[in-house]
Parts: sequence; C-alpha cells; structure tokens
Amino acid sequence: MTAMTIPELHPWQTYEAAIAAYNSAGLGPYSAPLVQRTLEGVPLTAPARVQLRSLNSTSVRVAWSQPDSHKLRGTLLGYKVEVWRPGLTSESLNVDVPPEPPGVGRVAQVTGLLAYTDYAVTVRCTTSAGNGPSSAPRRVRTHEDTPGPVQGLQLLDFSKTSLLLSWSEPKELNGVLFGYQLSWQQGNRTHVIVTHNLDNSFHKYRITGLEEHASYLLRMAARTSAGSGPVRSLTFTAGHIPGA
Repeated sequence: MTAMTIPELHPWQTYEAAIAAYNSAGLGPYSAPLVQRTLEGVPLTAPARVQLRSLNSTSVRVAWSQPDSHKLRGTLLGYKVEVWRPGLTSESLNVDVPPEPPGVGRVAQVTGLLAYTDYAVTVRCTTSAGNGPSSAPRRVRTHEDTPGPVQGLQLLDFSKTSLLLSWSEPKELNGVLFGYQLSWQQGNRTHVIVTHNLDNSFHKYRITGLEEHASYLLRMAARTSAGSGPVRSLTFTAGHIPGA
C-alpha cells in the first residue's frame, strides 16, 4: 500500500481526494472521491463586543458575542472568562462558560470578588484543539460595601468628666471612607444616647460632659456610601483610669 501526506490544508475543512495512476501511455481513470475533514484547530479570533457591568460589591456581569463561525476552526466547546486584579495575574480567577445557541450572545456572572476593587477581564473561545486568543482586557470596578470594624479603639487621657478616644481606620475600607459614627450612653440611661457623626479626618475625639463615677457604653462604626460597618464597643467609668 502506498501512502502520502497532503500538506498545508486548512483546519476543520472538508476535502475530496481522488487518485489516478499514469504511465507512459497516459493517465488512467480516477478513483471514486474520498471525502475527509481535517482536524480542528484553535480559534483564530476572540469573542467580540465584550461588555462589563458591576452588579454589586462581589460580582460582575460579562457579556460578549460569538466570533464569525469560520474563524472558530472547529466545534465551539465553550468560553473561558479570566478575571484578575491588575498587577496580580498570578491570582486570576477562571470561569468556564458553555456555548450558546447559534446567533445568541452569551452572558456570564463572575462572583466571589472583592468590594470596590478594579478587575481586568478577558474572554476566549475553546475548541478541542485548545483555546483561542484572548479578547482585549477590559476593566470594571465592583460596587462599594460596608467597611470593616475600626482598629485600635482605646481610651486615653482620663479626667473626672472627660476622656480622649483614639482609633485607626478599618483594614477593609471596601469603598470611600465617609467617616465614623460615635455614640455613648450611661448604663442606667438607655433612653439617652449621644451620637456624633465624624468625617474621615478624625482619628481622635474628646468626649466631655460625663458624670463622674458613672458607667458608660461607647460604640463606634466606620461608614461608606453603602452604610455602617460592624460596631466596636467599650465600657468605662468616668473618672476611673483602667488598670489604676
């Protein structure tokens, strides 16, 4: 049996081949055509019209259109959506998305993201031969969320009727820090609560007008446009230095 390889064919294309023998007298009849399709190749192009929209503080919506079918060079098995924080590609998140019906755009939702964080997103097509090129990276920022608790809340510089409160901003800002909500009340006067809203420039605040020897409950929470974070609380007795 004689065999030969026909080079430089296109992936995922149907070809007909026929064979004829020849000698010095001329060319004989061709065999019946043999129909064969070449193996699949990786897609030549990326999905088109990629669009991003932040849904909330931890998820984004990714939409795109399928590229021209002749550029897929195989049966579309699905898409790969890659999401990462710029500069941190080693921590990228990959989401496999099944193919859509022909002519229908595809939408995916990526979850588990960090609040108020910039992300870059690309989409690729996949055939049995592998992944095609990625779409151009596009950026999206997740929505703000409530912040984490304030850090290092402590009482300083006691007097009989006042004290100095000190704190640091939350480790998890989750947005633009508007400021802090501070409140205190006497332990036996739960119906009387003093509340102050402080802007984000404050990291110390002197509380005055306390009643000597009275016990107080103090609460503080950081705020963003999404609302207040977890409350930190302290109890103290006016005029009494802790540990003294």
